[in-house]
Amino acid sequence: MALSWVAAQSELLVLDSAGKVLAIGGSGGVSVRSMTAVRSFVEPAMAVTAANTLVDFSRERQTAVPVVWRRRVLTPKPAKILRRTATFLIDALRAIDLQLTVAADSGGGVQRLLDLQVNGPVNAPLRISFRAPARPYLTCSVNGLLQPPAHLLQFQIAN
Repeated sequence: MALSWVAAQSELLVLDSAGKVLAIGGSGGVSVRSMTAVRSFVEPAMAVTAANTLVDFSRERQTAVPVVWRRRVLTPKPAKILRRTATFLIDALRAIDLQLTVAADSGGGVQRLLDLQVNGPVNAPLRISFRAPARPYLTCSVNGLLQPPAHLLQFQIAN
């Protein structure tokens, strides 16, 4: 394991034993760099890849990157339809066709409860109220493009 600081993005880079680089931002969000395996850091914000190329993390392109996240959570079984609030904590310079979805899931099929498309800067919690039928699971997903710096920090469902 090795560490490197990127002052330009205020990120701590962590290199694991498999050559994967994790970036930990100042807000606590963690992202994975999608590049070839890195062998070592050679100085702050610089690394050598397995293909012997030099990468300067302080000069990364700010192009949008695909984001896909899905989580299935067990819910207390309500006796009736409940009003719930979903909160997505996303911090991104720009979202492009970012799809936020919550579905009731009985194990055999899903019923879409919330479907939101986000475009533009996202720098505040997204809170959406919806009605949820009695189902044992809720399936939540995020799918689309985010322009760095971007972090998916938290997802929460409350009554």
